[in-house]
Amino acid sequence: MASVPLDPMDPRPPYRQIADELRRAIHAGEILPGGRLPSERKLVDRYGTAPQTVRQALNVLKAEGLVLGRQGRGVFVRERPPLAYQLQATRRFVIQAGEQGRSAEVRLLAVEPSAIPTPEIVPRLNLEPSAGPRVVIRQYLLLLDDEPVQLAASYFPVELAEGTVLAAPDDVTPGEIDRDLKDRFGLDPARFHDEVTVRMPVPEETRLLRLLPGTPVADVLRTYFDGGGTPFEVARYVISGDRHVLVYEGRLTKERDRRG
Repeated sequence: MASVPLDPMDPRPPYRQIADELRRAIHAGEILPGGRLPSERKLVDRYGTAPQTVRQALNVLKAEGLVLGRQGRGVFVRERPPLAYQLQATRRFVIQAGEQGRSAEVRLLAVEPSAIPTPEIVPRLNLEPSAGPRVVIRQYLLLLDDEPVQLAASYFPVELAEGTVLAAPDDVTPGEIDRDLKDRFGLDPARFHDEVTVRMPVPEETRLLRLLPGTPVADVLRTYFDGGGTPFEVARYVISGDRHVLVYEGRLTKERDRRG
């Protein structure tokens, strides 16, 4: 990595100049994922600054999730092997990981057979707030190569739970749930609507996903509708931002195709 002297006329403080230069080198491939950054002593010599200034620069990159320190070994660029993933039911997560030579697992975390839904779930399931709406919640943790990468929760109106596997504490698959809903209620997903938010995680998400500082999450709220346009399930996927590439495909109308 070439040395870039600090510019005394630059309005950025010295630690920011160093952080920006190290970030540029990482993004340019001069330091590869898993590669070690120059030692603190070498960075002090390179930039002609104090050790504290170098530490401030490294702390900026650590907070961004770009590098991580390893006790007694130095500071390394994070390795980020992404999973190219079309967001579907949890069973497809395992299949798609296997197709890319990765191992995957889905763990059932909890089943709440009669829970009060959060405010954003109520309108998406057309629930009546005044009636004290209740939902069944099934929560999962998804692991990729033995590392947690995604949280998933499915919300169903509690009326659908009677006589079905929805409220069962057993680790039933989404496929079994789909078949049960179709057989008993004629519910078959015909379309879905996604709402995607990129944000910083809450502490519980950080703990469950073992996120490093500075790692954002994608929060996907997906509503499933039957053929008549009635919503019957809302799924929330919280996805670690450094482990996935979400892949979406769509078909353009002929009119749009003609416009180029």
